[in-house]
Amino acid sequence: MEPHNFLALRFPSNSRIRNCACCALVCALVCIIHWSVLSPEHKARSRQQTLPPHNSFNCRASLRDSCGSNMIALLVAFLAVTRLCLAHGSHENIGDVKDWATRHMLEEHHISNFDPGSFFLLHDYDNSGVWTVEEVRRTYGLDDSSNASLTEERKQQILKEIFSIFDPQKTGVISQHEWMRLSREGKKLPDFGTGPGHHGDLEYEYEIHHFEKYHGDGATEEDLTHPEDIEHFRQHDHAEDAQIRLANLQKMPIVEANIPVKFLKSPSAR
Repeated sequence: MEPHNFLALRFPSNSRIRNCACCALVCALVCIIHWSVLSPEHKARSRQQTLPPHNSFNCRASLRDSCGSNMIALLVAFLAVTRLCLAHGSHENIGDVKDWATRHMLEEHHISNFDPGSFFLLHDYDNSGVWTVEEVRRTYGLDDSSNASLTEERKQQILKEIFSIFDPQKTGVISQHEWMRLSREGKKLPDFGTGPGHHGDLEYEYEIHHFEKYHGDGATEEDLTHPEDIEHFRQHDHAEDAQIRLANLQKMPIVEANIPVKFLKSPSAR
């Protein structure tokens, strides 16, 4: 899987983690307020047992008012926290995202809270402090199988447009300094309709786009029956077979299949 630059992770946005945390917060708040509701009731009942009979009506009225107020407070607090949880969830509504970099971070890294500096570091794959043409090409996923229909001419046009924005001095690279300066001026990475930018390896792309979404950590091998799972395993088998063939070829002193036909002796000449 592709390693993450942890400097970029200002706030984890994994939906499962966030939702569990919000649910835990709601449950904790409900328990605390529920305890505060019950406590006055028990105290009032205790007082009622020790008061003279003529005060019982006033005690019951006081108890009813106290419990009613506390239940209203409980309901208001619960609705407020629930609304907070739903507000956090709205960050994952990718359909509403217009900015390509934000969409890329949501879909490819499951990160919703980032700044230009962290975005740059995450996609500076060799930690050189600049983005090369190859790095930008990789970030946009131009060589991914999803863009197989994209011509090389179109890919070059895309790269040229990106560098015309973020490399105004025509140095051939996008420096972190220029990226930060131009980002502050409101410049953004364009959306060319080439997808969110699949730039991970086989395992990473499968994990983040399918396994996390449809299976999760508790999935067993028997659960992995989706077409995407089957294709993933097929690609793994294909890669493993290729490794075995390569290892066998490396053991051979002479690979006869690599010798041009004109240099091979015919069976009759042997």
